Amino acid sequence: MIVEGFLDYMAVTPNYQRHGLGKKISEVSFEKFKSDIPDATGLLMEIQREDVPNLPERESNVRKNRIRFYMMLGAKILERVRYLIPPIQYGIEPEEMYLMMYV
Repeated sequence: MIVEGFLDYMAVTPNYQRHGLGKKISEVSFEKFKSDIPDATGLLMEIQREDVPNLPERESNVRKNRIRFYMMLGAKILERVRYLIPPIQYGIEPEEMYLMMYV
């Protein structure tokens, strides 16, 4: 049986960023997930892509940093998975995202 978790959203307010808080919250979350469900395949996360056409450079850099952050913690991008998140409003195209997994 395959059992997976899904981390929907996590953020640290800008005043508290770059102090290790996000890393600690992530590590505790991952450890709690693994201890509660020891036979789980992994924890999935949907992460916005950084290579979107016409994306402002600042936003692209924020997304690159987010991807690096999760990779530093051991998460991997599922390279051969095309993952689309449905639009929240009619008339907007689905957004292609990275699907990452922490095992």
